[in-house]
Amino acid sequence: MIADLAKTPGAISAVGEVMGQVRGRVWAEHGRSDPGRRLLLDIDATLTRVHSEKEDAKGNYKRGFGFHPVACFADCSGEALAVEHRPGNAGANTIADLVGIIDAGLDALPDRVARSHRPGAIAADATNETLVRSDSAGHTLGFLWDMSDRNLRFCVTGRSNNILSSVILGSATTPAGRTLYGPTTSNGTATIPMSTPVLRRSLRSPTTRPSRNGLA
Repeated sequence: MIADLAKTPGAISAVGEVMGQVRGRVWAEHGRSDPGRRLLLDIDATLTRVHSEKEDAKGNYKRGFGFHPVACFADCSGEALAVEHRPGNAGANTIADLVGIIDAGLDALPDRVARSHRPGAIAADATNETLVRSDSAGHTLGFLWDMSDRNLRFCVTGRSNNILSSVILGSATTPAGRTLYGPTTSNGTATIPMSTPVLRRSLRSPTTRPSRNGLA
């Protein structure tokens, strides 16, 4: 049945549209898309092991074999808004994949929430604050720039080291003079002005056990 559905022209997009309509009604009923409501999006990739040579099954960086899908979840409802199938050798911090899954997750949201988080959207027009959370896979400058361009706040996790600490304790600018990093707080959490929105980068020592899903 699923195979037949996938072969039917327009069937997948039609299912997505129906799901979007249902989600919009449910979210409105529960106040999840009300103006001023804060929305949290979690993104994460997971290694999925398989025991035979299926299509796109590849060896991964942990010496396993299988797939490496990436997903975007809505914290308020627990929904998987978008899942992207990827081969096992796909990178954990591939910027295009992480940004792509965020855009796919936004596509699944009610329009009143998502429309102010498209590239080039005006921050002042945003009716909801949306925060993207990622583990250290999102700890890349390209990913953070793309989140900023979408009026998305973000929280990423990175292990503390001498280079990172020296940058955060001081400051860093791009060649164009745009400030990237500002001072840290005493508990090791850096609130870093990066135009709009604010980047919050949490630091942990290599011996600290990460929280569930690696999210700070």
